[in-house]
Amino acid sequence: MGKVLIIEKDIRTIEVLEMLLQALRQPYNVVNTHANVMRIYKNEQVDVIFMNPEIPLVDPKALIDEMDGATARLKRSRPPIVFLYTDDGLVRRFNLNIQPGCQIVRKPVTMEQIYELLDGMGLTKLKITAGNQQVKDKITRFEDFIEQSEDWMEKLKGYLLKS
Repeated sequence: MGKVLIIEKDIRTIEVLEMLLQALRQPYNVVNTHANVMRIYKNEQVDVIFMNPEIPLVDPKALIDEMDGATARLKRSRPPIVFLYTDDGLVRRFNLNIQPGCQIVRKPVTMEQIYELLDGMGLTKLKITAGNQQVKDKITRFEDFIEQSEDWMEKLKGYLLKS
C-alpha cells in the first residue's frame, strides 16, 4: 500500500486520522499546501488523500486538475480523494459531490467511520491479520483513549482557571 496524504488544519481530525493510520501501520504525510501535495504525489505512490477543502492554501478544484494532468503523464490512476468538510457552501461551490473518485464526509469524523471508508476502498491491511471484531475493539480503545484525554484536559483547564 502506498502513502496517505492528509491535507488538514483541524488538530482533532488530524489526531483521529493519525491514530488510525498508525494502528494500520500505514505511511502518511500531513501537508498544508498545494505545492507539497504535488511534490509528494509526483514522487511517491499515493493511495488516498484526505482533504479539508477549507484550507486557504489549497484550492480543491485546481488541485484535482493538476493531479489529473500529472496522472496522465505518470500513467497511473488518480487516488480517491475524501473531502472532510464543515461548510456545505464549499461543497456546492467546488462541486465536490460530483468529482469522480471523490467522497465527501462531514466532520467531526470518527475512527470507525474512516476505517470503514478505507476498508470499502480496499485500502486496509488489518483484515488480513485480524477479524472484524478485533478491529472494532481496537478502534473503540482508541476512541476511549481520545475521550479520556479530552476529559482530562477539560479538568486541567478548569483547575488552572480556578487557580
